[in-house]
Amino acid sequence: MNVRLKRISPEDLGLFLGAAGFVVAVPTVIFALAFIGPGRTVSLNGFVSLTFMDRLDPVGLVLAYPILNATVGFVAGLLVGWFYNFLARFRGGIRIRLNERL
Repeated sequence: MNVRLKRISPEDLGLFLGAAGFVVAVPTVIFALAFIGPGRTVSLNGFVSLTFMDRLDPVGLVLAYPILNATVGFVAGLLVGWFYNFLARFRGGIRIRLNERL
């Protein structure tokens, strides 16, 4: 059975990507804090990429990076959802083939 995905809820997509960004950022920060030391460079790559050399404020990093990552994920989800809905009006949406068997 073929169906078309005609609309995505931008708010739901934003919440999903924001939550995913937060969930991924927390263990990333903990891992980065375990290996930071003098003369080392730490890069955190997610929705937001940050690089630290020698100086790292652990408290600020633990608080700011997951929140920043979640915020950027939410805004990206809103924009992507809105853009998809805009294009789906003219193109008809993505065609998906579903299996009818359970």
